[in-house]
Amino acid sequence: ECRMLCPNAVGSWPALWLLTNHAARGNSVPVDELDTIEAYGLEDLDHQNQIGYYCTSHRWNQGKHETTDPFAFFDMRTFGNGLNWDACFHTYGTLITPEETVYTCDNLPLYRHPTHPVSAEYPFYFMLNLAVGGNGWPVDLSRYGIIDLYADFVRVYAG
Repeated sequence: ECRMLCPNAVGSWPALWLLTNHAARGNSVPVDELDTIEAYGLEDLDHQNQIGYYCTSHRWNQGKHETTDPFAFFDMRTFGNGLNWDACFHTYGTLITPEETVYTCDNLPLYRHPTHPVSAEYPFYFMLNLAVGGNGWPVDLSRYGIIDLYADFVRVYAG
């Protein structure tokens, strides 16, 4: 889990995601990617002017099982303190058990799916990043000067 405050500049793309740690072996091994939060700085044309973020999972290099689960969109006005990811710190997490994978925000379970076989077999490493892009290039951040992502803490638990 990570407690963070994300920018909402148009073109910013803050994220917390996990990859099964054997991914470094090459591009042909089966890999699970779990996206705990992918937030798009007001450039998401499908949800323009909405307050929220996405999460999903991807199964890469898995033949007929390779897939991307539907992207789940969470309108942050409907839970917790109702403030967006750029207005205050929130804690985002992913719990992986042998049976199910649960995505949380501020300790509220928001999205779940059965744990994928690769997720059940391999441990994960996480990435916390602030990218730019999302729905297209070029991205002009000049009006903002600098955009920042602030992480208060990152915690990883072993079961």
